[in-house]
Amino acid sequence: MQILLRTIGLVLFAVILSACTPSRVHPHKAGCFKPVPLDVIAELRSTSQPLRWASAHRGGGPELGPDNTLKVIRAAARAQLPLLEVDVREAASGELVLFHDRRLSVRNSTAPPDWIGRRVESLTWHELRSLDVGAGQTPPLLSEALASLAGFSSVLELDMKGNWRAIASKALELARDQHALRHVLFQCASLDCILFIRSMQDDAAILLRVTDRDQARAAISYRPDVVHIDIDDVDESTIAELRQAHIRVMVKTLKAELDQEWNWEELFSRGVEIIMTDYPLRVMKQRGCGA
Repeated sequence: MQILLRTIGLVLFAVILSACTPSRVHPHKAGCFKPVPLDVIAELRSTSQPLRWASAHRGGGPELGPDNTLKVIRAAARAQLPLLEVDVREAASGELVLFHDRRLSVRNSTAPPDWIGRRVESLTWHELRSLDVGAGQTPPLLSEALASLAGFSSVLELDMKGNWRAIASKALELARDQHALRHVLFQCASLDCILFIRSMQDDAAILLRVTDRDQARAAISYRPDVVHIDIDDVDESTIAELRQAHIRVMVKTLKAELDQEWNWEELFSRGVEIIMTDYPLRVMKQRGCGA
């Protein structure tokens, strides 16, 4: 009888403890979301299975925060999004800063009237830091963005605006200094860019943007980790060639009529593995749950 009573007591204690312990709330539906691996770059290079990932446009998309800000990057990292696409420019004072548009406008910041129309690269870091780009956020340094990913698995996909050679060199140096190479995916628009980055860091993770199927096939011998193809160039034979070479395939669906669940599912079914989107949480939910 004492053993029975002790057993009942232990069961009741476990039930009460479970009810009182706060659960870890995840932004995705319980039981559906498949966790992103701890090492995203290693998973990109793995041949174990196809991916169904989102690349979060401008850091996370409007549902998470203002473009290219620490707020949106931290929210995306907490949501376990694998790839965060950000736009990198070089300030006049030499620092690397996250900012999409080439020039300041009333739409992208609280720039004073006499700054409207100025190129971002013409402003020092001190000047850029005075801008509000939404929700009280200022344009962050790339070094700050990398530091914000400490303890998370997310990777910054660097869209290098302007002088990509200077940006690539400085970004690589920052990633080394901050021991953050596993958090960086360089986005290239030419084969020269791949060669330049790999000459400095042979194992750097690289995404190559191509404009047609011939360029996609020509890229195979240069070993990019990801090839970003146009949505009109999605065909099974090209994708099969890239996958046979262990290269992942990305497509962007940023137009409103294309950034939809039906289109994501169709692209995934045709062999696309990564979708750049303004709605990454929805894509990753679909990844785990289906349509």
